[in-house]
Amino acid sequence: MIELLIVLGIIMIISGIAIPIYKTAMDTIHLQEAARNYAGILQRGRLAAVTGNTYNAVGIQFLTTSCAATCDLVAYVDTLDTSTNLPSASPYTSPEPMTMLGSGVLWIQSGAPATTDLQNKVNGGVLNYPPVFGSRGLPCTPVSVTGGTVCNTQGGNVSFATYFQSQRGNWEAVTVNPVGRIQLWSYDPNASVWSQI
Repeated sequence: MIELLIVLGIIMIISGIAIPIYKTAMDTIHLQEAARNYAGILQRGRLAAVTGNTYNAVGIQFLTTSCAATCDLVAYVDTLDTSTNLPSASPYTSPEPMTMLGSGVLWIQSGAPATTDLQNKVNGGVLNYPPVFGSRGLPCTPVSVTGGTVCNTQGGNVSFATYFQSQRGNWEAVTVNPVGRIQLWSYDPNASVWSQI
């Protein structure tokens, strides 16, 4: 009986140590997966803009628009409209390209930490949302001109950033710099800086 109690005690101690480590590891994996999937859909948005000779925005929304904050997030390329007010003006519609970002990850645009540090590392300018790619595959800001709207370098150099937070408070960001380079970043709360992944 004493041996059984000792074995159970050891199992409980090991479980007490292993479960938090497991939860932290899973939290990190979900956050990194969401950032990588989002970087992939950004690349698809670039290619869709180039092949379609147009401009496309990349938006994020819950899988179903009536869903609560605990539902899965999806990222999509808005190929059916040229709105940049996503997802409210132009939510995801099949057959637009999309990817699952998963559950347990929050998409947060305001309140991200050390945004000035990230701005300085990307290009020193304001990091906007949603990312928009023009027909040359470069990030752009749509500009109204006579006869319609264009999205090219006439609007000046522009960069984009999208921030994700895990349930345990870890942060990752995905940025697009003015030349179209998509980069993944991880936030170090101890140093208050963003580091490229």
